Amino acid sequence: MKRRNFIKSLCATSALVATISPSMLMAKDEKPKGGNPLSYAAAIEAITGGKAVADSDKVKLTVPEIAENGAVVPVKVEVDNPMEADNYVKAIHGVLRMLTPDVRM
Repeated sequence: MKRRNFIKSLCATSALVATISPSMLMAKDEKPKGGNPLSYAAAIEAITGGKAVADSDKVKLTVPEIAENGAVVPVKVEVDNPMEADNYVKAIHGVLRMLTPDVRM
């Protein structure tokens, strides 16, 4: 009888550990509540640090006419700029949407 009780206890403990441990080890997946409080102007200010924004013919965006899923739209960025030690692209800061409440993508 002792061996059966030991095996039952072992199985029960293993099942308990297998169901509780992953939820304790993984980070909480919390969705942000509400809309994005950052306006388009505030987002541009945060990215540029107050520098002027200007159009450029060196940057080319290729975006599909229509996407299957609006949350995942493939965007291809081409930059016609030499890669020199003192003149190179340091960062590309994503695409901002002007007409939706959540300007960051």
